[in-house]
Formats: sequence, C-alpha cells, structure tokens
Amino acid sequence: METAGNQAREQTTTGAGEATPSVAIVIPTYNEEANIKRCLDSLARLDYPASRRQVVVVDNGSTDATVRIAGECRVRVVAEPAARVGGVRNRGVAETS
Repeated sequence: METAGNQAREQTTTGAGEATPSVAIVIPTYNEEANIKRCLDSLARLDYPASRRQVVVVDNGSTDATVRIAGECRVRVVAEPAARVGGVRNRGVAETS
C-alpha cells in the first residue's frame, strides 16, 4: 500500500516545479562494522526520492564484517584497498552515475 509519505518521497520535482536534483552519497569505510548498518539505515530513511539518490560504500580493505553488512543493506559496495582516504573518496565518485 502506498502512503502519502511514500508518494512525497518519490516525487521528482520540488514544490516550485523544479526537478529534484540527483545526489550521490559516498561513504569511505575501514573496519566500520560497528557503525555501517546504522549509517545506511539512516540514509534509507531520508525524506528524499530514492530514485534520485545513490549510495556507494567504498571499502578500504576492512578485515571485519563491514563489506558483508553493507552488502546486506542493498547499496553499491566497491573495494579500494590500496588507496589513502582521498583515493577512496575519488573511487566512490567515479562509481556514481
């Protein structure tokens, strides 16, 4: 059942009739198993059209469950194990459309 709240979140124009901009959220990670689910759950609850946002988790060689947990949250997860944080961020931007 679709609610008025869901309809508002999927709206692709602003109240002024302008197109809602697409956004990309890049999350660099390294051993963030304690935090990544809460972060991604919070992003999933944003009052912003899901069709106009993308979330990319870029993992920097985690040795914990970060990658598995992020994958379970149904976001794009890419690996960039050898880069410093700037390179990890840049990889995330390169992975967006």
